[in-house]
Amino acid sequence: PLSESQKQIFLSGILGDGCITTTNSNSTYFTTNCKFEEYIDYKRILLGNLFKSKKFQEINGYCKTPIYILRSKSDNRLVKLRNMGIEEVLNNLTELGIALWFYDDGSLHKNNLFYNLNTHSFSKDVQEKYFIPFFNRLGIYPSLQVENKKDGRQFWYLRIGKFSGADKVSAILEKYPIACYSY
Repeated sequence: PLSESQKQIFLSGILGDGCITTTNSNSTYFTTNCKFEEYIDYKRILLGNLFKSKKFQEINGYCKTPIYILRSKSDNRLVKLRNMGIEEVLNNLTELGIALWFYDDGSLHKNNLFYNLNTHSFSKDVQEKYFIPFFNRLGIYPSLQVENKKDGRQFWYLRIGKFSGADKVSAILEKYPIACYSY
C-alpha cells in the first residue's frame, strides 16, 4: 500500500498543484512543480521510493520564471486516486494533506491576517457542497470570494479570516514547517 505521506502528496495534488497522468503506454505518474526547490525536495522526501526525478526549468509559463518539476515513478495505484470523487479525496485528507494544499495554493495576507486558498479550478457548487463543509468540520469557516475578469470569467477563492479559522490553518502549517513558506 501507499504510505500515508505518499497518499497525501497525491490527494493534495488533485486539489492543488499536481497532475496524475496516464500515458499512451498505460503508465500512470504524478507531477508537480514549484518555484522553491526546498518545497520540491520536501515532497521528494515524502514520496520516498515513488520519487523518480526532479528537474529545473529555467523559463516557464507566462512570466518566464524558473521552476522545479517533480515526477513520481509510474504506479497503477494512482489511477484509483485520480478517479476518486472530491468528497472521497477530502475524507482521506489528513492535516499533512491540508498543509500541502495550502502550500500549493494558499497565501497569507499578513496585514489583515487572513488566508486565501486558490480553488478556482473547482466550480462554486463544488466549493459550497464539499470544501466549505469540510473546513467547517475542522472549525474553519471560509467564505467564497469571486474575482471577476474583464472577459467575463470568474475565479473563486476560499477566504479564511482572522476570526473564522486562520489561527487553525496556521496551527496546521506549523506542524509541517517549510522555510520557503514561513509566513
